Amino acid sequence: MRAGLPSSGQNCPRRIVAAVRAVVWLGFALSVVAVPDPAAAQQFFNGSQTTPNGAVNGGGGVWNATTTNWTDASGATSTPYGSSSSGTMFGSGGPSTPATGGTVTVTPGGVQLTSLVGFDLTGDRSIYTILGGDLRLAPGGTTFLTNDVTGTGAPSALIASRIVGPGGIAVQGPGFLTLLGANTYTGGTFICACGSLQLGDASHTASVIGAVTNEGLLKIVNADMADVTSLSNAFAGAATFLNATSAGAMAITSLLRRQGRRALHLVSSTASAALACAAAEGRRPA
Repeated sequence: MRAGLPSSGQNCPRRIVAAVRAVVWLGFALSVVAVPDPAAAQQFFNGSQTTPNGAVNGGGGVWNATTTNWTDASGATSTPYGSSSSGTMFGSGGPSTPATGGTVTVTPGGVQLTSLVGFDLTGDRSIYTILGGDLRLAPGGTTFLTNDVTGTGAPSALIASRIVGPGGIAVQGPGFLTLLGANTYTGGTFICACGSLQLGDASHTASVIGAVTNEGLLKIVNADMADVTSLSNAFAGAATFLNATSAGAMAITSLLRRQGRRALHLVSSTASAALACAAAEGRRPA
């Protein structure tokens, strides 16, 4: 095991709490860092609420550097977004759980992410959808920590904006994070043993580039994988390939590297996917 990686049996918290252990991507090296008492420094999206009212209201709204629709864990402040915060939170656990999620529209010029982005609970189990301008990764990369917002196995957060930058992303938490955009970040993708990532849906073709390391659950529903250089299904990770739209086969030839004894499952009606499945399991295609 690489130094600093969480073990394959590590459990992620069911609630995103003040003291969080964040995985930070540094090229292809990962380090676990402790964030000391980040509750005071984390910023919580507050939808259209631009003055403090003692609660995290949530809901939809704009994401830019000027609107004062960010608050603290107790709803006592209203400030613009800051990329130097210890964490950026959508939803909240505990007594300040907002009533709803919503659609968050990123300013056309994009925003710089913090090293931690969290999607936590909402009162009605509705989720946040991020769309619009680009999301630029924090220096060293960004960890996405997603709680099980829906409680149904459905996606707990949707990101349709492009994720860009020289860093990579790490995915943690019991909820499904779903990427819908043509992402161009170059530092690779790491899915923790406790994390779940979905690429694409029936209406959106997603893409990532570079190396993908899966120790958790990777669901490829509708994706362009042509620029993925390797897909490592490590530890007890499960990878499922789906063609939700039957629009065509994914470009997966020579991109899969199986590690250990875990099977790599590909579910598709296309011949190319069947051949790749056979190759991944070490069998000669029929």
